Amino acid sequence: MRSIKAAANAAARDSDRRRKIREKQITAESAAQDVEDWADHLRDITSLHKTMVPRIDWQRRASAPRPAEPVPSTVETSKAEGALARYAPGLFARLLRTAERTKHAMLAAVEAAKAKDLTTSERQKRDFERTLEHWQRDRLFAENVLGGDSPAMVRAIQEHQTLSRAGNIGKHIGFRVQDDKLICSVSLHGDEIVPNFRRKQVASGKLSETKMPKGDFNALYQDHVASVALRVAGEIFQILPIETCFVDCSARLLNTTTGHLEMAPILSVQFVRRTFLGLRLESLDPSDALTNFNHRMAFSRSHGFGRIVPLVAEKAPS
Repeated sequence: MRSIKAAANAAARDSDRRRKIREKQITAESAAQDVEDWADHLRDITSLHKTMVPRIDWQRRASAPRPAEPVPSTVETSKAEGALARYAPGLFARLLRTAERTKHAMLAAVEAAKAKDLTTSERQKRDFERTLEHWQRDRLFAENVLGGDSPAMVRAIQEHQTLSRAGNIGKHIGFRVQDDKLICSVSLHGDEIVPNFRRKQVASGKLSETKMPKGDFNALYQDHVASVALRVAGEIFQILPIETCFVDCSARLLNTTTGHLEMAPILSVQFVRRTFLGLRLESLDPSDALTNFNHRMAFSRSHGFGRIVPLVAEKAPS
C-alpha cells in the first residue's frame, strides 16, 4: 500500500510539473506574440513610404495604335459553299431521284450560312465601334494628362490611387490643382495611432509593458506623418508625369484661444521628382528625409507638432 501511495504521489508531482511547464510555455508564447504585434504595428505606421504602385506610361497610352477593323465573316458561308461544290450524287441518289432535293437543301444552307455570317459581321462591327470609341477616349485622356490638363490629372489620380484604401494613411485625402500646382491634402490620424507604451519580453518569458517616454512617442508620430507624406508623393509621381507636387498634412491640435481640438496643418512639403527618385526608400529615416525638400514643420520632441502655414495657401472659393 505504501508503494502504491508513493507511486501515486510521484505521478501527481510529475503531472503538476508538466502543467506548470506548459503554462510557462503558453505565457512565453503569448508574450512573444504581443511584443511582435506591437513591433509590427510601429513598423507598419512608419514605413508606409516603402509601398509603391506601378508607374503609368501615359506616353504609351497616347500612342497606342488604332484598333484594326474586323474583316467581314465568311466562315459559315465558305463551309456551306464548299459542301455544295463537293456534292456528287451517288447511285442510290440518282435511282431514288433525291439529288435535286439534296441540292436544293444545300442551296438553302448556303443562304442560311450567309445570314449567319452577316449577323456575326454586324456584331463584330458593333464591338469594333465600341473598342474604337474607348481607344479614342483613352488616347485623348492620355494626351490631356501629358499636356497638364488639371481635370484630367485629378481624374487620373482618383482612378488609380490606392491611398484612400490604405487605412493607416489618414482619414481623408483630397487633390486639387491651384495655380498650376498639384496639391494633395491629407487629414491624418491623430497621435493615438502610436502606442503610448513599450513592450518587451523579460527573461522569465513574461510580458513587460511600460509607458513610452513622451519624446519617443512624439518622434514616432513624426516618423508616421513624414512616412505618409512620402507615400503620397511617391504614388503621385508613379501616376502622373509631373516634376513637382505639394503634400499638406493636417491633424487635430488644441486651439489655445478656444480650448477645443480642431484640424490644423502640421506639415507642408514641396516634393521634386528627380530628388524623390534618388531616395533609397527602404533604408531612409522618413523624418530625416524631409530635409531633402522645401518644407514647413513646427515640431519638438517635448511638445510634438504645432500649427504651420502651408507652402501654398488654399484660395477661398469665389
